[in-house]
Amino acid sequence: MNRLLLIALSFFVLGIGACKKTKGPDTVKSAQQDNSIDSMLLMTALIDGREWLTDSAYSYKVRSSGNDTGTYNLMISATRIKNDSASTITFNISGYTGKGNYSINPPYNTATYYSGNQRHFATSGLFTVLTDTGGVLAGTFRFTADTVIVMNGTFNVALP
Repeated sequence: MNRLLLIALSFFVLGIGACKKTKGPDTVKSAQQDNSIDSMLLMTALIDGREWLTDSAYSYKVRSSGNDTGTYNLMISATRIKNDSASTITFNISGYTGKGNYSINPPYNTATYYSGNQRHFATSGLFTVLTDTGGVLAGTFRFTADTVIVMNGTFNVALP
């Protein structure tokens, strides 16, 4: 019986030793092409007259399969956490081709405001890209989502 206990204990110790974590690399590359842009990431707006400032903002370009036109879907997501409550603004711009105006017209170009567990889906508005160069995607936006009015919006995110 002692021999069986000793064998079981040996396997247990070997198992723990195999799970030992190793130290990772000191520097990890950012997903962004230019890390100097990270300090400029920002999205602001007035939501029902109250100032809203993001804690994080990300942008993505997604090319659909079979798409050889050079157009993309542009997605931007920005989140604010205040007093343990999260709110998020997201955009999905279909057929994104660069600088210009994109009307919010679901289901093609959408804007959504999330407050806690409530979703407010925009039915009208405007998303304007002013800069799409040098690793920066910047512009303005406004939209009405259900009864929520989002105006004077600005964004400055790293170009995906």
